[in-house]
Amino acid sequence: MRFVLQRIFAIADVVESIKEWESKIISERLISRVNVIINVPGTRSDIATNAIMAFNSQDLSEAVVSVEIEGIKIHFNGIELIIKKPAFAEMQAVSRRREVRIEADNYHIDLEALFGNGEKLECKQDFKIAFIKDSVDGEASVTIYPELNKKKKCIRSKCNSAELRTVN
Repeated sequence: MRFVLQRIFAIADVVESIKEWESKIISERLISRVNVIINVPGTRSDIATNAIMAFNSQDLSEAVVSVEIEGIKIHFNGIELIIKKPAFAEMQAVSRRREVRIEADNYHIDLEALFGNGEKLECKQDFKIAFIKDSVDGEASVTIYPELNKKKKCIRSKCNSAELRTVN
């Protein structure tokens, strides 16, 4: 009886190992991931920490958007990361990269373009955004959330947020 139980447990272990291997293979081929972390320049936040940004004496503020992608290019066909314009500030792309543009006052990053000619990608890239404060009476703050322009089942995304304040 003991011998039979040992065989059953051994078979169960093998079956479980095969299921884990299958799950890993399926995950690698069918799921892509993108993590977006907004930082204040000179600091490093993580996905669980939200950044706090304030305007300086020249009414300027800056953020670094770190994009980490692990996945397959076809999953990102037509996918953009969008940061919407806050009510009391204008946004400008600090660098002139072909993947970045300001459209309808929103900041766009073309995630498909980050792949270049490759079909698979595992990378981390930083993008800078400048905020220029509009005229505001009193204090104001807004929470900025990066979001994808489309939801796809094959893309898992995580992001933090950032609070933009007119005063410290």
